[in-house]
Amino acid sequence: MPTFTYKGIDRDGKAASGSVDAADRKAALRSLAASGVRPSSIETRADAASSAQETFEASHDYFGQKKKADDTPEKGRPKLFRLKKSNSSVAMGFLKNLLMLLQSGMPMGDSLRLLHSRVGDPQQKELAGALWKRISEGRTLSASMLEFPDCFNESHAQLVAAGEASGRLPVVLERVVSYLEENAQMRQKFIAGLAYPLFIVGFALIIVVVFLLFLLPIVRKMLESMGGHMQLFARVLIWVAEAMVTVGPWVLAAGVIAAVMLSNWRKTPRGRTVTDIWMLRMPILAPLYEHQHILQTTSLLSTLLESGVNTPEALRLVERTLSNTVLRAAYAAIRRMIQEGASLSAACRKMRIMPDIDVDILAVGENTGNISSSLKRIYEIHREAMSRSMAVLTVVLSTSALLVAFSIVAMLAMSIVMSVLDISHSLSFGH
Repeated sequence: MPTFTYKGIDRDGKAASGSVDAADRKAALRSLAASGVRPSSIETRADAASSAQETFEASHDYFGQKKKADDTPEKGRPKLFRLKKSNSSVAMGFLKNLLMLLQSGMPMGDSLRLLHSRVGDPQQKELAGALWKRISEGRTLSASMLEFPDCFNESHAQLVAAGEASGRLPVVLERVVSYLEENAQMRQKFIAGLAYPLFIVGFALIIVVVFLLFLLPIVRKMLESMGGHMQLFARVLIWVAEAMVTVGPWVLAAGVIAAVMLSNWRKTPRGRTVTDIWMLRMPILAPLYEHQHILQTTSLLSTLLESGVNTPEALRLVERTLSNTVLRAAYAAIRRMIQEGASLSAACRKMRIMPDIDVDILAVGENTGNISSSLKRIYEIHREAMSRSMAVLTVVLSTSALLVAFSIVAMLAMSIVMSVLDISHSLSFGH
């Protein structure tokens, strides 16, 4: 009967290690579970687990980054990844790979070791190695994640802790990955929606500047040499071009100085509060900001509640993810109201952090005992509204930019044509 060595955590949350005799790996896991030990790694003395990982890797290139035998790291090459410079995309990719391995039945420690040794992304490799080291020392995954706040939010670590305590870690990780993917998709959709109108506006500005600063002066000299003069529209545009040349640099410098001063003022408590209020009241953009805030909070709150986190703690974690200080204060007030006995819908209605229809849906969820379902419904409503708003904003910005550009070009063309016709008429009358 083979002997399996293991490392893990006992019932008291302390590090445990040792060996157990069992017929196979599953029997060893059952024996450890019966004794209250949660193993982070388990292997035979012949390192059968490592061989199994090699077989798994050889037949499944899920990471899509197999290396050739002669691939060796360059000596002295600087590391591409620093934990302080990590971002949510690194965490999402890492958690997706970790979830895939856990769902295949591989223990946590072995999964992290496989990621560290096989994944090709240098950022995920270093993160997996750092977490594997801490897991091997007997720490939980959630406690280890808290040591890398630039990679994982505290709310993600709390979700993982709830999954570890309930024995449903793969299920909870799947929700975390789904939450991160939805946020990434919304962010990409927002950027993609603004990319086209911004391109149109930039291209239109380039055309106008080229006409005003280069082509129009040439036409003006040509007409003056022929004894003609520019029409009113053309003279106005020439005046604008000259003002752009003389005053433009000063306006640009003043804009840069104002932006720097505004940025420095925003770093102060008073400035941060005032600018956050501006963001909530900006015309056109305020509804988009409201949709984005509700999407973020409802998605995270429903995931936390479904994972077994109580409502005040879930609100505290949601509060920590908000960058707007006004909204953060509102959620802190809601949390205090709930701790004093108020319902979630009543507190939200009093603080007015979402439309009344959303509060009504939330109240229905409270009455039926299914708040998570109501939060998901609110999320779906605002996701559809966000998509419609982004589509309308894209059309409006694109159309406005094109109309402005075409109007200016039309004014230029009409002025030039009218000036030429005026000269032609004068020459004909002279003869």
